[in-house]
Amino acid sequence: MPLAAGFNLSVSLVHFKIDSVLFCKPLMRKGFNQQIFKELAMLNYVRKKGTRESLEVTAGQGTSMQVLISSEEAPNFACRKFVMAPHGEMPKHTNLVEHEQYILRGSAIVEIGDDEYEVSEGDSVYIPARVPHSYKAGKDGFEFICVVPNKEDKIEILE
Repeated sequence: MPLAAGFNLSVSLVHFKIDSVLFCKPLMRKGFNQQIFKELAMLNYVRKKGTRESLEVTAGQGTSMQVLISSEEAPNFACRKFVMAPHGEMPKHTNLVEHEQYILRGSAIVEIGDDEYEVSEGDSVYIPARVPHSYKAGKDGFEFICVVPNKEDKIEILE
């Protein structure tokens, strides 16, 4: 693996796969160059575009989800990307965990509790744990990042 011009590095690596993504962890050796170790360790921190499968969210209409960083890959939070087709929907439901969301593209009406909010690209959304919420994508669809804590979650569909 070329790290920098002129380096010919032989190092012991442990290889493993999570969700079809290959990871390499270097085994630390006494006197091992710390910068090279950091560069090798970064292989665990980056998930390349297109390496995560997109799955249909069966409770919704025209909705898919990609787990970008799973609860097995990070100690505190999971990061997912949701894509909703134009006029796609997710029914009113509750979760045991809070959600922090960032809107990437499109627009939607997000119902949180008894209130409705129109959200679009660049907006952020906070959904408290156990609060009913739903989504209705606009005419151009809707994409957002959703971060949730790595805690037990139960989804209850209310509609």
